[in-house]
Amino acid sequence: YILSGSDDFNLYMWKIPKDPEAGGPGRVVNGAFMVLKGHRSIVNQVRFNPHTYMICSSGVEKVIK
Repeated sequence: YILSGSDDFNLYMWKIPKDPEAGGPGRVVNGAFMVLKGHRSIVNQVRFNPHTYMICSSGVEKVIK
């Protein structure tokens, strides 16, 4: 997965294709796999802990979710 914060106050998660070469170079992934909502401002930091499988995000509002 790839995670990204956004100016629309959401956190987006995209699924990486199992075979990135399928479809040729520059493959387009249509739409996010999941949209996580709840921030009240721009999300500009996202971290993942592989030991606890926890996702943390924060942004302009200075609250960690």
